[in-house]
Amino acid sequence: KPRLKVVPTEASIEEGFQKGPKEVMVLKATEPFSYDPMKAEKKMFHATVATESQFFQVKVFHVSLKNKFIPKNIIAISDYHGRNGFLELYDTSRVSDVNSDQKMEISSRLIQNAKATPKINTLYSQKPGTFVSGIYQVH
Repeated sequence: KPRLKVVPTEASIEEGFQKGPKEVMVLKATEPFSYDPMKAEKKMFHATVATESQFFQVKVFHVSLKNKFIPKNIIAISDYHGRNGFLELYDTSRVSDVNSDQKMEISSRLIQNAKATPKINTLYSQKPGTFVSGIYQVH
């Protein structure tokens, strides 16, 4: 019998500048929103992406990249920063489409875990300062 692979229940974390490229499939993306109440033109959006074995939460500060973050689209990201449990993409980051013939086999369980709302008992186990869903910080 083939052994079942362990499917992560939490987003993977990378820290510091990452040259890449990292090929990922877009699972979901929010609509752009203003993150600075003083400067409405400062916009960003959140996304969830996955490789075949892990998933990542992404903050995209370059809104013109929104057309690349379409669910089920396979993209390659380069020159991004890992910070506070997120991959952060800025105007210096590169996002490119991957060959349309290329397929990525991501288990339905990994996709389900990536899109899941965090449970209260999971939040209790997080260390203070951890960001959840890109908006909330555990205290």
